[in-house]
Amino acid sequence: MPYELAVTEVGPAEYPLIEVLRETIFSEVGHRSLTSFAELLDGRKDVHTLLAHLEGNPVGFKVGCAERPGVYHSRSGGVLKDYRRLGLARRMQDWQHQFARARGYKQIFFNTFNHFPRMIRFGLASGFRPVAAEWRELDAMSFKFVKDLCGDEPLVRFSSDLDETRECDRLEVDHRDTSRIIHCIDAGFQLAGIRQDVTAGRILVILD
Repeated sequence: MPYELAVTEVGPAEYPLIEVLRETIFSEVGHRSLTSFAELLDGRKDVHTLLAHLEGNPVGFKVGCAERPGVYHSRSGGVLKDYRRLGLARRMQDWQHQFARARGYKQIFFNTFNHFPRMIRFGLASGFRPVAAEWRELDAMSFKFVKDLCGDEPLVRFSSDLDETRECDRLEVDHRDTSRIIHCIDAGFQLAGIRQDVTAGRILVILD
């Protein structure tokens, strides 16, 4: 009998359950959130909260809200380890993007830490581009990923020879070169920073 997968839109009454999911998912890499969703979303416009179920059991979530006019913030999301690769993350992301587009948002972004390679890889493969980085608590680096909601950009590859990655300890890659960045992550590299190349007018992702 096939699994019954479902994604539903929920309200504040489900925030405590979603927080349990968040802590379970993020604890895999030793990360703990210090702010409740009630605090994060208080006073925010266009709050959109999704809960994923498998056979009636909550296994994933996605939460977003307005950041400023025209810009939507995908605040948090994830799927329990045993229920990944079933398409739930993609379904929730697609729903969130449709919600944001329908309300006139032109751009969406999320922030994640460099010790979340799965989330980084998922974002890159979904058309997001890393544009900024900053040090946060627990001595971890946070990266901002942005996507234009007016049209999905295809994956871009500027580098013809990806084998050279294996011979380097530190790389700088154009932030639009998602194929190269994904390849580096798969090879064991970690995002280490963002550099603005003013002369060439481009953003470079530093990996080591």
